[in-house]
Amino acid sequence: MNIEKLTALKQSYEDFKQTDVYKFRVRQSKVSEIHKDIIVATLKNEPLENIHITGLIQMFKYGCSDATFDKYLAINVADSVEREQLSEKAYELEEWGYTGAGLNSVKGLTVNQLAEIKLFLLRSLDVNTIIDAQKMCNDFEQLKIPLIKVGIYSPWLYYIKPSLFPILNNSHNGFLRHLEIPNKYAEVISAFNEINELFGETDLGYIDAFAHTYANPESALDKNVSDERSFYKYSPGAQAARWENDLAQSEMSVDYKEYDFDVSEVASLEELNMKVGLAPKASANTTWNLFLFKNSKIGDVIFANKGKNTLVGVGIISGNYVFNSDRNEFRHIRSVNWIINQTWEYQQDRIPKYQTLFRPDTFSPTLPYKEILSLFALDYPEHIPILKANRLYYEGKNQVISTNKQNLMKQSLNQILYGPPGTGKTYKLKNDFFDRFTIRETEISKEQFMQQVLADLNWWQVITLVLLDKKTARVREIYDHPFLQVKEKISQSKTVLQTLWGQLQSHTLMDCENVNVIKRTEPLYFWKDDQSIWSLKEELVKDLYPEAYEILNQLHNFKPTIGKEIKLYEFVTFHQSYSYEDFIEGIKPNLEETEGEISYKIEDGIFKRLCMQAENNPEHNHALFIDEINRGNVSAIFGELITLIEDSKRKPVRESDKEKCKETIDVTLPYSKEKFSVPSNLYIIGTMNTADRSVEALDTALRRRFAFEEMMPEPMKIATEGALVDGILDGVDLAKVLTKINERIEVLLDADHQIGHSYLINVTDLSGLANAFNNCIIPLLKEYFYHDDEKIALVLGGGFVTVRKQLENVHALFPQMEGLEIHNIHGKSKFELKAIDASNIIDALNMLLAGA
Repeated sequence: MNIEKLTALKQSYEDFKQTDVYKFRVRQSKVSEIHKDIIVATLKNEPLENIHITGLIQMFKYGCSDATFDKYLAINVADSVEREQLSEKAYELEEWGYTGAGLNSVKGLTVNQLAEIKLFLLRSLDVNTIIDAQKMCNDFEQLKIPLIKVGIYSPWLYYIKPSLFPILNNSHNGFLRHLEIPNKYAEVISAFNEINELFGETDLGYIDAFAHTYANPESALDKNVSDERSFYKYSPGAQAARWENDLAQSEMSVDYKEYDFDVSEVASLEELNMKVGLAPKASANTTWNLFLFKNSKIGDVIFANKGKNTLVGVGIISGNYVFNSDRNEFRHIRSVNWIINQTWEYQQDRIPKYQTLFRPDTFSPTLPYKEILSLFALDYPEHIPILKANRLYYEGKNQVISTNKQNLMKQSLNQILYGPPGTGKTYKLKNDFFDRFTIRETEISKEQFMQQVLADLNWWQVITLVLLDKKTARVREIYDHPFLQVKEKISQSKTVLQTLWGQLQSHTLMDCENVNVIKRTEPLYFWKDDQSIWSLKEELVKDLYPEAYEILNQLHNFKPTIGKEIKLYEFVTFHQSYSYEDFIEGIKPNLEETEGEISYKIEDGIFKRLCMQAENNPEHNHALFIDEINRGNVSAIFGELITLIEDSKRKPVRESDKEKCKETIDVTLPYSKEKFSVPSNLYIIGTMNTADRSVEALDTALRRRFAFEEMMPEPMKIATEGALVDGILDGVDLAKVLTKINERIEVLLDADHQIGHSYLINVTDLSGLANAFNNCIIPLLKEYFYHDDEKIALVLGGGFVTVRKQLENVHALFPQMEGLEIHNIHGKSKFELKAIDASNIIDALNMLLAGA
């Protein structure tokens, strides 16, 4: 381990301790004890079975659903009393485990292998020193038990002894390289304990969190790896059928029945051809594939693919060629460190001249590797840190081409109205689009009304309604109430029981002896008796949450109001500080806390909330209107969801949508770890001002996924739709005025900076006309020309400016000294804007039209 680099990292760690990620891990660390208890209870099973190992993996995943947890807890813990106690403790914690991936299931382990796993975990309970821990883990590694790699078992050891055993998986690779720590678990145990001591920690989970978030752009591959890396595509079986196995085994393997022998000593392609009975110079694709597979170098990069245009993962070769004669198939093997497990679809023409990316063979070179990695990073920016850590981030190498607007569907789910200022983009949203996403209350069912009401309530408020309705109830009865079921449906939460436990206890009266939670949050009126039956103090509810009674009455006695409108849309304006956390989800302060230390919670953003509403109301279309979409950092705001908004990638919520949504994709959100997709009945309609930024300057990923409708100035609308008859005021044709102004702007600047007709369309008198110029048109021109009054004079003419000469004899201003050349200095005309009002606006416009 590089001690110098480690010492330098100490300050970075101190900074890390101030972040929300660290605070989140502090809260999360509470799971270790309960997970240890679950492991110990699981080890009581005799014999230990494959399903028990699957249970340990599934229950400890971050984001494990209540249903999954309950299912495997029932399998792993035979004693019902112990199971009930563990269940209650787990739900009261309101936290998940640390692992985010791993196997979906474990099958095929033998009785002896399962017995060795059990013995290994039992031994870990009694290990207390680093040396003993290293020996125990080395002994276990020697057994080479399939599937149970360090990424699977190290979290179990951590839960058993958080102060001794670190977690180790592929996400730590950049951190290990930077500190020159060998990627072997026994070495990591020693190194991470040393780091823990230096950083003043006792729980290795904090070092795990730091290692995950740490990304050093300077870090490189291991020093024995050449900088001249090659890039290959690899097909993990037909339709990527072996991908999960390759991930679990950290390998890639190929299967050629006709070449089922060890090729490690084959020196050339000609030799391999002759060994299989071909001419030395034969152009056989399979021998070429196998020879490349065997000869590719440690450090070369692998794209695991499915078909010609789908990437499923990225890895780095970490071991030499091996032929495993004990296998029945796929006996040609290379070890691979798979750094990315992410499905990514390539759309033809994103890279010029490439209709498809991958050859239809098993193993072959990939030429546009920089473009592939650049596009992948563009679509999935959350993977940029791991790409940087492995020198695979090619910023600026992107060769994305813009999609031809004429090829987009006219009724695209994603549309942007673009044009210069004042062309009526926002006006069109309000007048042409809002009504399309507005229904009457008489059109919705009682359940939809309930969804609408409960969507705006916090969990403690919904629980209050349930207890007002039932008077007394156990937790499971509260959960089964229709109000809770609807709230769960619209929130899409997978941990409602945890939330329910936490909210009940947080809002329980302080003198309740049956609740042990110290920290409480106002309002306090819940009560738990010694039989675990919950109720509330109604006299306090009437004082602290009186609206609850009216809401309960509305929910029980739904009577739609005739003529009342319900909006199925949201309106938002992007700006420079608008973020992913505002739009999708983020960690936000818990504003319900009234005293004590501030806490944080994961809060849904406007887009995520609207997606859930749309999915739960498939009968109607919903919309998100984004004004000034180009003023925000679209890549950062949409994040990984930029791919999901494509029409074909949406989740079909109606039978009629399945035909166009053939490539549905969901992602795991970074904060909540929830699976998320964009429903097919949600429209995204934005506006953008081309004076701020042209369409060509927009993020290419955004351009590809939206249909663009150009809205240019239409001066004739002043005459046909404006407040003035024929658009004429005191003999001046305002349509002609606007046309002349825009012709001049287009010559001096470009068409994107023209002036829209909306500034003049509502003018009714001279004062209004003067105000339109003073408050709208002239300020825009000042912005366009950076207060260059001479350019403004060229646009508006002499009626809007005064001209004066600075001085007739400018030489008199300067000293007469030998050597100073002042004979070339002349007086210059200076332009100043006039004060325009109702008395002179018509004369000024007449001069503009006359070209003066």
